[in-house]
Amino acid sequence: YQRRVHGETTLPFRMADSDRRRKRARVDDEDDGDDHIGKVAEIGVDLDDSDEDFGEEEDMIQVDFDFAVPREEDYFAIKRALAHYLSKSAFAAGELADAIVAQSHVGTVVKANDQPIGFVSVLNMHTDSLPMTQIKEYALSKVSGSDRATLRRLFDDAASPLGLLVNYRVANAPPQIAPFLHRALHKEIGQAASTDPAFRFENLLLLTRTYTERDAESTGDVASDGPRAKRQKGDSTTRHSFFFEEELYAEAATVVASFGVNDDAAAGKLTFESVIDVQGQLLVVPTAAVETILERLEPYLDESLLSRVEDW
Repeated sequence: YQRRVHGETTLPFRMADSDRRRKRARVDDEDDGDDHIGKVAEIGVDLDDSDEDFGEEEDMIQVDFDFAVPREEDYFAIKRALAHYLSKSAFAAGELADAIVAQSHVGTVVKANDQPIGFVSVLNMHTDSLPMTQIKEYALSKVSGSDRATLRRLFDDAASPLGLLVNYRVANAPPQIAPFLHRALHKEIGQAASTDPAFRFENLLLLTRTYTERDAESTGDVASDGPRAKRQKGDSTTRHSFFFEEELYAEAATVVASFGVNDDAAAGKLTFESVIDVQGQLLVVPTAAVETILERLEPYLDESLLSRVEDW
């Protein structure tokens, strides 16, 4: 992953020649010839060359990313990431991590320096496992009316497989890895569905988090005793997803529900200039919309990155 403070930034991701048991992507600024198969993503961001404040120095960081099938060695990292998946203490995160690791033919873990920094997977929800039972009960408790009736029907209709899409990356993971992760995931689902009806999903369920930002100074949230200082609630603004691709899933969703979350990981976050207020979000996305979502990933990411540069 290469970041340039000044000039033009191009982030090419290429997939290495490998069998299905190991997926590898390298981020570099030069063409490695025939050692790589297919281009995963290429993002270009032009910064204003007329800004003299930055000088001509370049701050570069190069990182190799490994995209691999989930393995036993990834269990604890996945379990930790799932600790706050539901905003309740009684959740079998370990058993859900076991299911993700066991399903090696569908799902990917991305690593930097051999440490997991994210993963994506889809699991069939029509099982009686403890974590799936807890997730279904939790989801039903967060919706009402017609949305609740829709969810109950999806949970009960085993003839129409429902997939739980679990999507996670650490906060500082470059968003450019997301298009590869999701394209690979849905390709694997298609391959698995050709022989296993359990993967012929008609809908996907996402349980995730969104946030709003408000100016800390204007709302009186900046305090001298640090991030745990008392914070006042400000007016709501546009909600954003922590992972940009989930905004595209939300646009295609037939059920969208937001709800409060009550755990330490979701408390209001105080940054240097703003307060981040977190909410839970439930999405039901028809798989018929997936192709369009995948086509929009990179253009949407381009627009998002360019908007951030302009705001900055």
